[in-house]
Amino acid sequence: MDDKYSIQVLERAFSVMDTLLQSGEPLSLEAIMTRTGLTKSTAFRIISNLVRHGYLTETDSGYWLGLKMISFGQAVENNLDVRRIAAPYLQALRDQTNETAYLATLTHDWSVLYLDKCESRQPVGVMLHSPGMTIETYCTGLGKTLVAYQPEADVHQWLQNQDMPQRTPNTLTNPESFLAELAAIRQRGYGVDNGERSLSIRCIAVPIRNAQGKVIAALSVAGPTERMPDPLVGSEIAYRALESAEKISAAMGLPALKAHSIHKNGKEVKR
Repeated sequence: MDDKYSIQVLERAFSVMDTLLQSGEPLSLEAIMTRTGLTKSTAFRIISNLVRHGYLTETDSGYWLGLKMISFGQAVENNLDVRRIAAPYLQALRDQTNETAYLATLTHDWSVLYLDKCESRQPVGVMLHSPGMTIETYCTGLGKTLVAYQPEADVHQWLQNQDMPQRTPNTLTNPESFLAELAAIRQRGYGVDNGERSLSIRCIAVPIRNAQGKVIAALSVAGPTERMPDPLVGSEIAYRALESAEKISAAMGLPALKAHSIHKNGKEVKR
């Protein structure tokens, strides 16, 4: 990246953290100064702020990486792990449905973060999201599905500060409707987006669990409105997405899931 975008205080903070990471052990203030070339006052100010925010901790042996750094590392490892495990199932789901399959998770501020995608071989005609992109939660199948399995108190707190502008006539724009939708998702085991962010695209989204049963990601099948089944609930694509998510969860170490029941053409389908 061009040096014109460099922010000196951030560069110095990164230098401190890199120095500790490379040392493999706690370092004193003097040792950090020597290795980074920072003055005592500058090093102390940077370290004090990093300690205050949990990125560093002070021990009897000096300063060391804090719990927040461990959390970041675990989050990255989990996302890489689920992406690696999910990849073949995502491709198989794309091939079964002939539509685009996505893998996503929630960020710390509850945006949808795309981890991977297998693009449909058909002409799509809509903008496709790429790994690394983030989008809104409240008006997307992936977002609603991921939020549906978060602690109830956290969901209510998030909604207190969440704007829900109307993106299409189908967008859920009030907390009551949104909470009702989350309950429906938990009951049937998957979420849908009926043109709530864009009228031109609809999708089905299913949660993925780790070995402890916690929802850590979700997959979706998305396509142009005219190609997706109507209704989405109880469709063959819903069945395929559920099946793929269960296989990924099992590969993540989750014991065999109880079979879901979905409705297809007005009839209950046992799996």
